[in-house]
Amino acid sequence: MTARLTRPLAFALLLLLAGLMIWAMIVPAAPVAMAKDTSTYNDVNLYEDVAAAVAQGKSYYQTVADLHRAHGYPLQPFFVVRLPTMAWVAALLGWPAMRAIGMLLLVGGGLTWFAALRSTHTRAELLVALLFAVILGGGMVASPGLVFMHEGWVGLLLFPALALLWRWPNRWPLALLFAAMALALRELALPFVLLAGANAIAKRDWRQALAWAGLAALFALGMMLHRAQVLGLTWPGDMASTGWSAMGGLSQLVGSVTLSSSLQLLPAPLARMAALLPLLGWLALRGSRGLHVWLWFAGMALAIALFARPDNVYWGFVLMPAYMIGLALVPRLIVDLWHGLAGKPEPEKPEPQKIAS
Repeated sequence: MTARLTRPLAFALLLLLAGLMIWAMIVPAAPVAMAKDTSTYNDVNLYEDVAAAVAQGKSYYQTVADLHRAHGYPLQPFFVVRLPTMAWVAALLGWPAMRAIGMLLLVGGGLTWFAALRSTHTRAELLVALLFAVILGGGMVASPGLVFMHEGWVGLLLFPALALLWRWPNRWPLALLFAAMALALRELALPFVLLAGANAIAKRDWRQALAWAGLAALFALGMMLHRAQVLGLTWPGDMASTGWSAMGGLSQLVGSVTLSSSLQLLPAPLARMAALLPLLGWLALRGSRGLHVWLWFAGMALAIALFARPDNVYWGFVLMPAYMIGLALVPRLIVDLWHGLAGKPEPEKPEPQKIAS
């Protein structure tokens, strides 16, 4: 049984919920730009051109350096250049096959979460959660252009990984495999790996902790090799990034979540509320494993609010589509708040049982 919310905690969460909703209704969101003006050469064009050149047998790194210079993209520091993994895979399989794989990850991840929540949530909650994840958070695979975005693939790969770690902790090798593929695409998946490793250490599961540490070490080695390749083609006068300290706050977070999902189709106040509610809804998964899931979303949300520039809205794709399941959990959180404020005993909600691997 999960512990009932104490009255002070329930009151604090209620005030937070009310404050965020008032903010969403009365404070206009700051203007948030996409990666580049879509009427000119943009990130999608860049990634498509790089993959096309690699498919023709050209060097990834030389192609990237040439295209970055030609279209005003920075080459410094080295990590502004994407890892070559997706370009290599897309060159091998082709973008239609990549889009089909994205569809499979979206549907498979949704069904994984459906199975994961099955023992603790109602059928209505499960159906709504699946619909929110696929319809609101799965827009990347429905757009021919967004399939080129690395961050969207990170979100799709971490979608089932989160469910596996929450519901079936003994199946962590499969979650590690998904996380490894995400990490091979973008360093934005590294916090997920570090959080999973910390969770394993907290549970004194040293074998799992060592595996996550090994993955982080392999990533560090890969980044060293990547750095060497980029620096070998960088010239002293090459454009440098403006940095990542925009401190955009809630407006940046809301803009990133909205423009990375179908929420952009809603009226602005509703979109802003819907962009913030999932973060609170995930609090309904209490317990140590629920905390693990919530910390991932909260940590990424904080990173977006603090560090993302206005043109980094695509960072929101890293949260999708799993983040949107939190919307379906908001009613359960409200019931928990009511029980906590009224001092009523809370109905039993069994923790998901461990299943032997």
